[in-house]
Amino acid sequence: MKKNMLILFILVSASFGSMAAPGDYFIKVESNHNLDKTFEMLQDVIESKGLKIFTTIDHSEGAEMAGMELPGTKVIIFGNPKMGTPLMKADRSIGAVLPLKYLVWEEDDKVWVGYVDPAFFLDYYDLKGEEGRIAKMQTALKGMAEAATNK
Repeated sequence: MKKNMLILFILVSASFGSMAAPGDYFIKVESNHNLDKTFEMLQDVIESKGLKIFTTIDHSEGAEMAGMELPGTKVIIFGNPKMGTPLMKADRSIGAVLPLKYLVWEEDDKVWVGYVDPAFFLDYYDLKGEEGRIAKMQTALKGMAEAATNK
């Protein structure tokens, strides 16, 4: 019995060891602006690229409605169906993480823009043949984050 438990423990540990930690795919860029200015600039740059902003979420407002405090924390959900639809046709489950998102937040007197590196998609979804599309997404996300933060 102990031997079976040891084997089970080793197998479970090995399966988790092969998974990349979420932090491995989270990219953050420090902004030279306050939260509201960064958020506004990010929205402007997204729209200037012809992308659609589907919605924004203010997590700080949500926390306040729940009687709690959260330093400035906002999300922009945006995308381009011409880029995302082929990915969803390749693997429908990627629809759980698309459209794309930027997180903008205040922490330790700094403002950050963060996003999930689309390389994550290649590791977790069946997207063979979509590497070029993912590379374009990576370039666009990096460029827009840098433009909004003046990096």
